[in-house]
Amino acid sequence: MQYQDWTFSLSPGLSPGFSLVNGSAKAITGELVITNNGSAIPVAEIDWRFRYSEGRVEQWCQLQHSQTLSININYHFAGDALVIEYLARNTVPTRMHIRHRLMFGESPLVEGDGATMAKNGEVQCQYQHIGLPSESLSRSAKSALFREAFSAQLSISLEM
Repeated sequence: MQYQDWTFSLSPGLSPGFSLVNGSAKAITGELVITNNGSAIPVAEIDWRFRYSEGRVEQWCQLQHSQTLSININYHFAGDALVIEYLARNTVPTRMHIRHRLMFGESPLVEGDGATMAKNGEVQCQYQHIGLPSESLSRSAKSALFREAFSAQLSISLEM
């Protein structure tokens, strides 16, 4: 997927994630991390499905993790940002958290105060993470097969 000089690509191999390249230099990589009720779900073992349309990439799966769990991740460019939307649903109340562990080149990014900073303190990209793991869904009425367990959005500014 292209936006100006930026190229977005998924890497669904042993370490599922993405890379975001500016020109020919690797800029940002994101490694997918999923936890459910505090336990890490091994993402390399998930049978992911992908759908590509103009300007959007969708990644989804259904897996058995005590119950059927449905995960959907959408990637697209909006303005001068890469936007990643996360959605997970489970049939039982759960504490789900989905995110990408971000790296700038080979340096891990440290999250804090609405900015992502390299360990040397330079601001590398701005982000906004909206949504928190559900505390409990016991008050909600069960709808069809799934209850919503987690919804979040990560925006990575391309103005570096």
